[in-house]
Amino acid sequence: MEFTIRVKFNGKFYRYPVKLAEKTEREEVYHVITRAKTLELRNNRPFFINRGLKHRRPTWKMDEALPYKSFTNDIIEEIEKNIGIQ
Repeated sequence: MEFTIRVKFNGKFYRYPVKLAEKTEREEVYHVITRAKTLELRNNRPFFINRGLKHRRPTWKMDEALPYKSFTNDIIEEIEKNIGIQ
């Protein structure tokens, strides 16, 4: 599954392609592709869905931290909008 997210940072909008790289029974791995590098975001949404907890919000983990926490949160929020977590 591939889609594009739009994130506002410092008054400008940036568009990044996002790709579902891996999906197992316990986690999903998304790759956010930027100019300089690829960010890897993991969540445990399939684990909750398999347990019947479809309204529980997943926990997100990132292998490499970004300097701006608000930017990371905006990326996660846009991914959640696209995959149907509200």
